[in-house]
Parts: sequence; structure tokens; C-alpha cells
Amino acid sequence: MSTFTIQVNCAEAPPTTTTSTTTTTTTISYDIYTADKYDCSSCTVVASSVDVALPAGSTPNYSNYYVPSISSGEQGLYSYVLIASSSGTGLILENQSYALCADACNV
Repeated sequence: MSTFTIQVNCAEAPPTTTTSTTTTTTTISYDIYTADKYDCSSCTVVASSVDVALPAGSTPNYSNYYVPSISSGEQGLYSYVLIASSSGTGLILENQSYALCADACNV
């Protein structure tokens, strides 16, 4: 009679990996203003009393032209001149202002 030895290799289950993701949300506050909207092709007013927004704490310059944010899709098409503070929601503007309409429109 012969004796056989059978060796069985059992693979261990792979280790369990736990992944966690942390998402940080930053809230940006805005100050709201009423502004005149200027067409960049002619630098003439095309709309009055448009609500716009600047980052909270910005020092508004009521005689200068402001450029809409890149995400608005309006850069190079329109610029805005602030008239008065307001409330509610508005189109976000870049914080930089320009003395001339043409300068704001060529950003």
C-alpha cells in the first residue's frame, strides 16, 4: 500500500480596503449692486438696473466699468457700471474695474 500526501493551498481572501473621501465646500459671499449694462461693440447702455455681484468686502468703484466673470459667457460682450447697492442675487463680476469701457471689453 502506498501513502500519498495531498497538499492543498487555499488562497486567502484579499484584504478589505476602506477608502474615504473628504469633500470641502467653500462658500463665497457676495455683495449685490444695481448696474447699467454696456454693449462692448458700441459702449452704449443696453440695459439699466441689472443686479450684479462682487465678492463680499470689495470696495466698489461706481464710476468704473466691471467685467463679467469668465463663467458668465459675457466677457468681451458686455461691461457693467455700478449704480447703487442692492440685495438678492446677481451676475458675478470680476473684482478688477477699468476707467474705460473699451479697456473692460478687451479683457
